This record gives sequence, structure tokens and C-alpha cells, in this order.
Amino acid sequence: MDIALPAKMSSTEDWSGSTVAAPIILYDIPSKAPKNIWAPNPAKTRFCLEYKGLPYTIVWVEFKDIPITMKRKVGASTTEGGRYTLPVIKDPNTGFVVADSLAIAEYLDKNYPEKPIIPRGVSALIGLFEPAYCSVAYGKAVKLILTKTLEILNDSSREYFIQTRLELLGETRWEAVSEANAQSQWEDLKEGS
Repeated sequence: MDIALPAKMSSTEDWSGSTVAAPIILYDIPSKAPKNIWAPNPAKTRFCLEYKGLPYTIVWVEFKDIPITMKRKVGASTTEGGRYTLPVIKDPNTGFVVADSLAIAEYLDKNYPEKPIIPRGVSALIGLFEPAYCSVAYGKAVKLILTKTLEILNDSSREYFIQTRLELLGETRWEAVSEANAQSQWEDLKEGS
């Protein structure tokens, strides 16, 4: 079930005093965490919206409902890898729907150029950073991240999360992503292995 909640900023004026006709809609993932704010990629988009002073509202989408909600209700495109992911924004001021935190930052800079997020001349570098990070750091900590994510996800999304993460990892049983394996990965990551 999607529930729209106002975000911290609800004014229709941006930081420069320019009027924005309607708040941008940010789709995020709810959880058991305080204030529901936990997912790192939607947090990047929330930071960008706050930094630019743009009004926005949050629509919470359960993890298990992301594909159907993004495809049928929002009209979002899949991201790299052919999956529906969050964050997604829907900008009622332009009619655009944008998925992926980097694409959203680029969109916000293009359409709301005051107070740029991405410094000129570094887009290519930023575009190279995430794949490098994922192949080095994320790969070494993925089981720890998945184990901790499962602890804070709402119960209604647990089974879907387990199923889809096992598919991504090429595993058949969640025990392969157990707390013991996660802690071992954490120790290796701390040692730089």
C-alpha cells in the first residue's frame, strides 16, 4: 500500500525564492527503522532535494511492491540490470519520471540549475565511481549488508527480499548469507582482504 507523507520541506518555494508549482514525489522504501529512513540510494536523492531546497513528498513503497508499482502506477523505467529499483522521482512540474540516484541528481541539475549538485566536468568520474565501488567494497560486504537489511525491512517484504537477493547472488538458501558469513565478510573488509 502506498502512503504519501509530507517530507520535511513542504513549501512551494525553492531556496532562491522561485516558485515550484508542485512538490516532487520521491518513492522510498519503508522499514522498522526510526522515521523509516534507512535505504542509502533514496537517501542520496533526499539529500539532493534538500540541498536544492526543492519541495517534495515521500510515497512509501514496500520492497515487494516496487516492480508492480513502478511499472504500472508510476511508469518508471528499469535501471541497469533490468530491475525496478528505488529511488524514483516523479516531477509533476515537468511530467518526467526518473529512476536511479545518479540519473535523478543529473535531472535535478538540468531542470533546477540553481545550486548544482554535480560540479561541472566530473560527471564521467562520478559515473565510473559507483561500478568501481560495487566491484570492490560492496562485493566484500554484500552478505553483511543483506543480513542487516533483512533485520529492518517490514515483515511484509521479507520473503520477497530473500527470494530476490538469493537470485542475484546465485544462491538457493538464505543460510549462505547467514550472520556468520556476514561477520566473516566484515572482518575481511576491515582487514582490507
